[in-house]
Amino acid sequence: MTSTRGKGAVLTTGANGFVGSHIVSLLLSRGYKVHATVRRQEAADQLANTFPSDRLRVFVIPELTEANALDEACYDCSFLIHVASTVPTKNSTPGNDRSISIDATVGSVEAIMLAAAKFDCQKVVVTSSMSTHLDAKATFLDETTWYAPDVSSTKPFIQYMSAKVLAEQRAWELSSSLGVPLTTIAPVYIGGPTILAGQDPKAPISNQDLLCCIQDEAKSKIPGWIDVRTVARLHLLALEADQMVGRRVLACTHNTGVVKMDCLLMNKLLANETADVIEFDQTKRDLLDQIRRFSSGRVSRSVV
Repeated sequence: MTSTRGKGAVLTTGANGFVGSHIVSLLLSRGYKVHATVRRQEAADQLANTFPSDRLRVFVIPELTEANALDEACYDCSFLIHVASTVPTKNSTPGNDRSISIDATVGSVEAIMLAAAKFDCQKVVVTSSMSTHLDAKATFLDETTWYAPDVSSTKPFIQYMSAKVLAEQRAWELSSSLGVPLTTIAPVYIGGPTILAGQDPKAPISNQDLLCCIQDEAKSKIPGWIDVRTVARLHLLALEADQMVGRRVLACTHNTGVVKMDCLLMNKLLANETADVIEFDQTKRDLLDQIRRFSSGRVSRSVV
């Protein structure tokens, strides 16, 4: 383990997002200086109000891919965490504007890696997705498996998966050619509490999907999920542990049934904030009581 806290700041993109805000919170709690990037001034104000700290600087950068857009934010940074990404929703409409998803996603990763090299940053951590590992021919998923991108598809989620694969592959290419140490974190569905001031706990897309599962058992085929706070800790570990350099880290802590997910979500992730939209039968209420007695306040710790 390498000590990093006495060094330069940590640049974090997408800092007002579900995962990004937890990473910012964790970094500040551990004594790091944070340079956070957001796309809008309203998001910058929200971050500043949520985390009133003299170790936090927020930069409004509408487009990461613009020339020299990251220069001011990268100054005095030793580490970069790239979280920012557009995620489609169930209401996303099919289209063929490749620039919205694939080109923009790949371009932002290129901008991050080039900035890291320009400012001699020590490590880069990129938030990827478990979908990048979904090789249809593989019996097991590991660091060597890749999803086969389909750049011709107009389906939003296929575009998203293809974009994440091509972006991660480009990151590894640049890591090699530029000599920038890289780690990617590939989580499954992410659930958990929101922490930004005024943010709806049901707003994150992954929380919406998990809620859909517990409301409709027929839609409960989620391959796995992970607490957002665990995902944040993985990003921090990637900064601090030299042995994680060069690794594609798959992150999944739970693979469970819909009834058990009911209880875990109510207790560990969304707590009482969703009680108004979910009704449990008595069996589930009994299970919920058991979960509360045995796991209240704990966050999943294992990583596969």
